[in-house]
Amino acid sequence: MSASKENFAIGGRTGWLDASRSRRCPVCESDSWCQIGAGAHAGTVLCKRVASTREKTNRDGVLYWVHALGCADVPKRIDVPELRDVWTAPVEVRDQAYNAVLSALRLSDVHRDNLRARGLTDEAIRRGRYRSLAREGRAELARVIERAVGEQAMAAVPGIAREERDGRAWWTLRGAAGLVVPSRDLEGRIVALKVRADEHREGSRYTAVSSRRFGGASAAVNVHVPLGARGRWERKGVLWITEGELKADVCSSLFSHAIVGMPGVAMWRAALAMVEEIQPRRVVVALDADWQDTDPKKAPVRVARERLVESLVSRGFDVHAISWPLSEGKGLDDYLLRLRSEGRCAA
Repeated sequence: MSASKENFAIGGRTGWLDASRSRRCPVCESDSWCQIGAGAHAGTVLCKRVASTREKTNRDGVLYWVHALGCADVPKRIDVPELRDVWTAPVEVRDQAYNAVLSALRLSDVHRDNLRARGLTDEAIRRGRYRSLAREGRAELARVIERAVGEQAMAAVPGIAREERDGRAWWTLRGAAGLVVPSRDLEGRIVALKVRADEHREGSRYTAVSSRRFGGASAAVNVHVPLGARGRWERKGVLWITEGELKADVCSSLFSHAIVGMPGVAMWRAALAMVEEIQPRRVVVALDADWQDTDPKKAPVRVARERLVESLVSRGFDVHAISWPLSEGKGLDDYLLRLRSEGRCAA
């Protein structure tokens, strides 16, 4: 069975349906990331959190598992979903558009205090350009992007979508309301915006600003490189890999080494590609401590950690996989902050 773009496209066509709050993943019950089969694929779920015996990787390098829900007509072979049938603006345009948005927004006192509590200094907060995204004013933010890059390019910026109501239509910026965390590439350009939602129910609290569910451009899936990280690994030859954009930023402020953040453990192949590109002398894998958890839902963390380490070693890199007791913090940022508060050396 082969897959066409139309079969795997989004926006109301047949193939795969994105998990959402109204249509949760039957396997992990999350409202994001996973895909649920429709039509010929009914009864099949592509889950990115719970492992099965059938492991696959899509064209973005995202690891997922195929689960059959008992339907007799479940196909024996599942093709990787096609996620890129809509043109996405090049990185230079996205960087310009997102910088314009950040310039138009401010950081709320609540979000600022939260960032301070996580270990970021006021200077690090200023340089990181964190902002607060409210539910209101989205049409004006779309106009900000239009003024920055033009209407044609704006339509291809992830997050931009058409809104229609009462016979009227206009451009708007999608995304949850919450703390905005810029995601940067090796050159320091902002390639995507992640939001830590103020109102959290189930599933991931961090989501990308994207138009995918509205027939528009998908957000970039990339490994976040904090500002200044490149200079650190060029000087020391050591690269640390952890999970999450904000975690990587916090660790960079608490630690003297270069630390990059995968958007999730399923993206370990993207981290591998970055290591192969920059060729550091040593790689330190420091994923969340919950890889030690025996809960079956944590199996993807353990599997991704093993795959990343094995792949790096097989390519000849000097690899150190570190761990710490889960009781001392789930993430590397929690652990480093604990070391600092207790006066133990973290650098």
